[in-house]
Amino acid sequence: MAVMIRLARYGRKKKPFYRVVVTDKDSSRDGRFIELVGRYNPLTEPPVVELNKERIEHWVSVGAKPTDTLASFIEKQFPGLFSKLDDARKANVRSRRAKRKAKAGGKIANKASEAKSKRKARATREKVMPVKKEAAAE
Repeated sequence: MAVMIRLARYGRKKKPFYRVVVTDKDSSRDGRFIELVGRYNPLTEPPVVELNKERIEHWVSVGAKPTDTLASFIEKQFPGLFSKLDDARKANVRSRRAKRKAKAGGKIANKASEAKSKRKARATREKVMPVKKEAAAE
């Protein structure tokens, strides 16, 4: 399920105001949403943008993608928020990759030790087996 942070239009004809909502990407513009995280009123002078920083930070950190318009609003109100979250996300990816490599390295070491034990077992069998092979050949 792809999650978006976007504007949902409310108000009457030629008098819009918007809610900033977290919603599933496939739901309609004004349809069902997961959470209300802010408001935007373009009719006032200057336009009013109210955003809940903690909730937006949470949703972006778990993978919600804001629309271009909202990304510019968020960056204007909370400078550096995306760069901080990107750094945290990159650090998380690096740690997961390191764990995966360590796990794969352990599997390679296990395979090497298994191969070594198989060679030892084969060598011991060959010490015993030549007697049986010679007996079968005669």
